[in-house]
Amino acid sequence: MINLEEIYGLQFVKEVLVRRGVFKIAKLRGNSGGGLDEKGRKGLDARWKELAPYIKIQESALNPKS
Repeated sequence: MINLEEIYGLQFVKEVLVRRGVFKIAKLRGNSGGGLDEKGRKGLDARWKELAPYIKIQESALNPKS
């Protein structure tokens, strides 16, 4: 995953955050591109399947107490 992040930068990070439920879309501000290209998405999909059992969202992150 670190290699993908180094190659794709913020586009990769934003896509991961979308998949984790933090954002709804992966589009970056001021960027005419639509996020990761097809090759980048396939690379992330492959790693995502391997890491899925370890990726969890804590309930406290979803409902922070103010």
